[in-house]
Amino acid sequence: MALPEQVPEPSWWNTLNESVQNNLISLVVGQERPNEELKQTVIVEAGIAEPEAEEFLKWYFATQVEKKSDAVKTESEEKNKKKKIYNDEVKYDPLTNLGSEEKVRLDPDHRKSVKIEKENNQFVILEGKHGDGIDVGMGVLAKFEKEGVVKYCVITPGFCVTYKNSKKALKTTEVIRIRIPKLSTYNKRPKAARSGRTDFRFECFMASNDDVVLYPYFSHFGEKCQACFNFAIIKITEDAYSFIEENCAIRPIAEDTEKIVNRAKIFKEEKQSALEVCGYPGVDEHSKSYEVFSHTITNADDVETGMDTEEHGALYYSNSCTAGQAGSGIIFSYDNVSYLAGMHIEVDFNPKEDYGIGCMFTKNVRNWIENQLFDGVVLPSHFKVGAFVELYGLKSAKGQALNGLRGSIVSKKQKNTRWGIKLVDDREVAIKEDNLLIIKSLEDENETTEPEKPKESDDEEAGPIDMDNLSDNQKRWLDDVMHRKAAGKKM
Repeated sequence: MALPEQVPEPSWWNTLNESVQNNLISLVVGQERPNEELKQTVIVEAGIAEPEAEEFLKWYFATQVEKKSDAVKTESEEKNKKKKIYNDEVKYDPLTNLGSEEKVRLDPDHRKSVKIEKENNQFVILEGKHGDGIDVGMGVLAKFEKEGVVKYCVITPGFCVTYKNSKKALKTTEVIRIRIPKLSTYNKRPKAARSGRTDFRFECFMASNDDVVLYPYFSHFGEKCQACFNFAIIKITEDAYSFIEENCAIRPIAEDTEKIVNRAKIFKEEKQSALEVCGYPGVDEHSKSYEVFSHTITNADDVETGMDTEEHGALYYSNSCTAGQAGSGIIFSYDNVSYLAGMHIEVDFNPKEDYGIGCMFTKNVRNWIENQLFDGVVLPSHFKVGAFVELYGLKSAKGQALNGLRGSIVSKKQKNTRWGIKLVDDREVAIKEDNLLIIKSLEDENETTEPEKPKESDDEEAGPIDMDNLSDNQKRWLDDVMHRKAAGKKM
């Protein structure tokens, strides 16, 4: 690896006391590269001038690149002595600090039972049946909306909805029961109630393997794929929608989790942040397996992000979880707003560096889910009988004469996907949606006044109309009246 050009230490650096130096470094630690936002943060938080901030950032990041280069060389020399956990361990270098003694250990006793309310009712139990066996997993409810159409789904680890057949081939679970807590009974009935249809704390909805969509990377690599690819979705049938809307308030998926986490690290003293892993413990813990538990940390320094590419990423945290809680939701709160940031996948069992790993819901992941949910869905059209339209974009010789004319939709021509339009001059034409623009009124937008109708009086007869003193709008109105009378039409 080529080392950067040698950057000297700022001459004023050693004039600062140690606490000020540590404060400066804390502002940039964990950042990958300098940028304008980071420079402004250093200027404001450290109270130094812009030239000094630029000099400090240039020196700091050059030093970090040298350290990483040395670390890569050392790893290459000792690769036969040290067993690697991940093939791309160098990418996730920030993880090295998560297992230090001062961090919160992954102890299940830190978990707390959750009282289910509409605002946090987003976590479900999955019971998948294939052959004579039933696999229990969990997932997170998500809501997507497009042009007024709402679709719900469950986001879950890929291994919660798949199994290997006798030939070791990856197969999707044939039948899945989705359990969603009922607000009316979950908190009131004894938690001893476990599984089976007699557990009235949950409403059950069924799904088949036709409703399951595996993420392409998981479908290809199976359980060997990295955490950031290990998920699938279950499309929820519409018979469950009314129950979900009555019992669940779905948190929005974070727009940019990595950016939010990094900002929380910088402004942790000013704006509160917390990461919470919330879901059902695994079936190995029978006393807790059908009860929602939460695990929260409040120090943003205990959270790291690792981007495999710009499209996929993973979250790492020291929350107290167990491996059986795969499918729990990762809720990140920052500045009094809570986001669905990802989904818990696994726990690393290295005795020195225990940490939880989650799949981050990046923009690419959100777009993929939305495309799957709305694939084949006919979105409502703004075009309907009675709507006012203006014709445009017609290219034929006859059609060009119609461009700019206005009218109203009177019918739908089913055979050729055209709309029947009645123009203001009473002509009727059939036009495609691509050449129609919805408008609010048939009046010309440039008209600022309404044409005045001649006053009628019971006491005196209206006098003759002075054509020379009429406005253009009044003349247009009068011509229209004369035309209608001549055609024998009602006024």
